[in-house]
Amino acid sequence: MTTDSTFNREGLLKRSMGDEELMLQIIQAFLQSKEEAIAKLQQAISEQDGTKIRNRAHSIKGSAANVGGVRLQDIAMQIEMCGASGDYDGATKLMPELVKRFDELQVVLAVQ
Repeated sequence: MTTDSTFNREGLLKRSMGDEELMLQIIQAFLQSKEEAIAKLQQAISEQDGTKIRNRAHSIKGSAANVGGVRLQDIAMQIEMCGASGDYDGATKLMPELVKRFDELQVVLAVQ
């Protein structure tokens, strides 16, 4: 795992059964989904739809977990909880952090 817990490469490689090519395919699919995932979550927050917020954030959390994105997974979980509790202001305030964590992870994954 990187020292700042942005990315757990060992965990991703283990989930890829040691297959570097599979790991790279997983990373590529994740990176291709970034903009759409952010847009859908932002729209759910704008609509103040707790169920959609929870579901979109949960999806990001799962994708982040699959690629070893520890920090992104954590912030997505916080937004998921905001959606579940109807805390739309909280979800709104966390969005810049989610985008930042996505960007950090993208930079780390790009060099894999």
